[in-house]
Amino acid sequence: MSTNENPKTATKPSFVGKLKEAIVKELKTGISPEKIALSLVLGGAIGVFPLIGTTMALAAVFGFLLRLNPISVQLANYAMYPLQIFLLIPFLEFGARLSGTRLDLEWAYRFVDGDPSLLWKGLRDSALYAVVGWGATVPALAFASYFVVLPLVKKIDRIVRKDSL
Repeated sequence: MSTNENPKTATKPSFVGKLKEAIVKELKTGISPEKIALSLVLGGAIGVFPLIGTTMALAAVFGFLLRLNPISVQLANYAMYPLQIFLLIPFLEFGARLSGTRLDLEWAYRFVDGDPSLLWKGLRDSALYAVVGWGATVPALAFASYFVVLPLVKKIDRIVRKDSL
């Protein structure tokens, strides 16, 4: 914001604007468009992993192992949080179906009624089904997404290079 702008009328950049700013900043540091695209796709794929509370650590570990930019990985990871919540039940149902099992949430109803006897088995089974559902869909979608995100990042890179000349 310049000194002449009124802070009350200044608008905050949208999420897409913030994402573009982050990509431009990363490109200016010399990181390749391929690495940035892979960082965004991997962060997004991990961001919808159905075990809530694990995605930040998973994104950090995979980003480190693949030598990806941690800022881009975590930015995409955080952006996926609402989608992670939204996809939890579909992953759970799809994983149970793939496992050939009927999804049984009786353990949750019994827990609410004060009977925790099936809690750990129910949580374990539900987590397993959700991870199976995620694993059967997200890696393939992430692979395909890379080929959509990469041209966009390359386009931003060309604009950044043109502007810096």
